Formats: sequence, structure tokens, C-alpha cells
Amino acid sequence: MQPLEPNTVANLAFGGPKRNRLFIAATRSLYSVYVAATGAQTP
Repeated sequence: MQPLEPNTVANLAFGGPKRNRLFIAATRSLYSVYVAATGAQTP
């Protein structure tokens, strides 16, 4: 199934307690998906 309008990705960020959830900000939507990788820790 193809979306009716294109949805351009604007930003990606890791979040969640284990930083293994990838948030994807698009033109008209916000998606999240759990991934096997983790994001970088902040000092």
C-alpha cells in the first residue's frame, strides 16, 4: 500500500529507558520502532 501523500523524514532520535526506541519525525507523522541497536549515552 502506498501513502496518498509523500511523508518526508525530518529528524531521527533514539529514546526510551534503554535508548533502543527510534523516533522518526516526518512531515505529517511521528513514528517509533524498537531496534536492536542503542543510541549514544550522554555524559
